Order: sequence, then C-alpha cells, then structure tokens
Amino acid sequence: ADPAELADPAELADPAELADPAELADPAELVDAGEQEQAVLEPIDDEADGAAFDPAKQMRVVALVQSSQLVAMLLGSLWIMVRCGVGPGAIGWSLRQAPYDLLLGIAAAILFMPLVYVLMLLAVQGLDQEYSHPVLEMVGKELWLLPFAIWAAVIVAPITEEFAFRVLLQGYLESLARGPLSIEKIVVGSPAKMVQQVPWWPMIVSSVLFGLAHFGYGPSWLPLIFLGLVLGGLFRATGRVWASTALHVIFNSFAMLSLAVQIIAS
Repeated sequence: ADPAELADPAELADPAELADPAELADPAELVDAGEQEQAVLEPIDDEADGAAFDPAKQMRVVALVQSSQLVAMLLGSLWIMVRCGVGPGAIGWSLRQAPYDLLLGIAAAILFMPLVYVLMLLAVQGLDQEYSHPVLEMVGKELWLLPFAIWAAVIVAPITEEFAFRVLLQGYLESLARGPLSIEKIVVGSPAKMVQQVPWWPMIVSSVLFGLAHFGYGPSWLPLIFLGLVLGGLFRATGRVWASTALHVIFNSFAMLSLAVQIIAS
C-alpha cells in the first residue's frame, strides 16, 4: 500500500472517545435480559404444546371410540344370536352361574395380579422403559377427566376386549381345533363341557395377540401376555366371559386408583 494512502494518525479514534468500561453492559443485566426472553418464549411454547395436545379433546375421542366399540359388540352379539339361533349363553354371556364366575374372577385377581405387577416391574427395569398409557396421561394433566377415564378404561375396555379376544378370537381358534368350521362353532367357541377336548394353543395365541395389542404402552405388553393367559384360562375353564371380565375390570381399576393416588399426593 502507498504510504500516502495510509490513515492519518489524526483520524484515528481519540482514546478519550472510546467507551468507558464503566458504561459497558453489566453481566447481571445480560442474565436478566436472557431470563426475560425465556419468560416471553415459555408462554408461546406452552400454547404450542396445548394446541398439539388437548387432554379434554383427546379424552372425548377415546370415550367416543370406546362407546362405539361397546355398541358394535352389542349389535354383533345380537346378530350372532339371531343368525345362529342361540341364546346369550352360547356366546359367553350366560347369567346362570354369573355370581360364581364373578367370585372366580376376584380370586384370580388376588392370586395372579401380584405376579403381573412383578413382571411389569422386571420389564420396566430390564428394558429401561417407563409404562405409559394415553388415558393415564390425559388424566394426569386434567384430573376432572377421571370419570371419563373410568368409563373408557375400567368399564368399556374390559367388556369389549374380553368379547373380542376371548369369545371371538379364542372361540374361533378353538373351533379350528375341533374339526370342520361352521358359523355356530366359530362364534360359540368352547363350551365348558368340551374344554378337555380343546388344545391349549388357541388360548396361547389369543393371549400373545392380546399383549401385542398394547405394544405402544411401554413394556407393558410383556406382562399383559401373562395376564392374557390367565384371562384365556378362565374363559377356557368356564366357557363364559364373566370371570375374565371381572379380573380385567379389577386390573384396570387398580391402574386408575394408583394414578389418582399419585395425583393427589403430588
């Protein structure tokens, strides 16, 4: 560069004109500004999360879907009885021994539910995954949704799932093991008097599928396979769904009860 083109020393900034160090921003003020920015952003993030997940709206959808499944089950049962010319007892709804079946379901809950919870604990620790369920998460955010959760998870889900996995699925598989198919054999399943003629594999298959139906809820599908074996065994032994439904209702009730206790305690 030409020395003549170099900056005139006189044009250089006067040291006196430089910023006074005392006038520089205080680090504490910078921290305060950061906190203010975060405080402004947090409501926006909360609004975005609320828009993405509305517990009340989601619970209404769940309750509607579950109620629709219950109506479909009732209409399906009616169609089966009319189509096959059979009574409710042929599809597992016999009231004759319902009190005995309910007591059997309660006894099975006392005996086997501790084993299910032990398996649940081992699965959570072994797979390093937390148990999660959308209904429980909704109630955890909004406690007033608990009655809807009880309707969906404690009442409707056990009834419809036992009808689907035990009467229809397990009954259909048992019909395959008994020879030529017919609509009556598919929907009636295995009467108690024929239980000794039915192999164990239909109960095992339906139990595995029952557990896999809950695959998205953390590691719970593994212990639920064991629970499905107990439920299937009750249906296989009685030819009715009252005992398995009672056990299913008790199991889901304990999940709701434990959630309510955790919410109240916190």
